[in-house]
Amino acid sequence: MRYDEWASIGHAHGWLGARDTDPQTSRDATKNLAVRAGSQRWRMLNTYTHRLGLTDAEAAEYAGLNRLGICFWKRASELRQAGYIEPVGERGGRMTCQITSAGWVALDAI
Repeated sequence: MRYDEWASIGHAHGWLGARDTDPQTSRDATKNLAVRAGSQRWRMLNTYTHRLGLTDAEAAEYAGLNRLGICFWKRASELRQAGYIEPVGERGGRMTCQITSAGWVALDAI
């Protein structure tokens, strides 16, 4: 199953943000997938405003997150789950995404 198909099912059933096996603090945090200025989510989302069709790894590289040892794939997943970025294709077998109108609104609200 492709990611976007899985994400649609997840949105429909409320399976977003954290697994049942994750700590309670992680599950509580998914109730608010807000983007705050300077946060890891903000840094990644902001990269999509400058470039089209980025892979998760590319967005993390441009945002400087992968050099910090941060789990950038989790931040990218959260951005997709919140509807701030969406899949638009593939490159080299990796999904590429772009910012959505909801992503622009989230950035404008900061």
